[in-house]
Amino acid sequence: MESVCRDKRIKKKVVGDDVVYEYKEPVKKVNTDRLGLKDYYPREDYEMPFPEWDLSYMFLKPAELKQYKADAKGIPVYMMRKGRRKS
Repeated sequence: MESVCRDKRIKKKVVGDDVVYEYKEPVKKVNTDRLGLKDYYPREDYEMPFPEWDLSYMFLKPAELKQYKADAKGIPVYMMRKGRRKS
């Protein structure tokens, strides 16, 4: 009975002279690992509404993103800041 009282999932309340225990099922989380980014990419025959916008940087890995930003600024990668600025 002590383990029942300590369990956070089990709620107890008193109704009249009786003690009623209620168990609430935990909510199952959706496994998001199965959802790949390929499901959200546009189809091959899809024409982008604004083709002049380059939004490919949003899907880069951190090292590739650093290289992309360095190329955009026209500086070598080693000159990029290592962390965020402290203000």
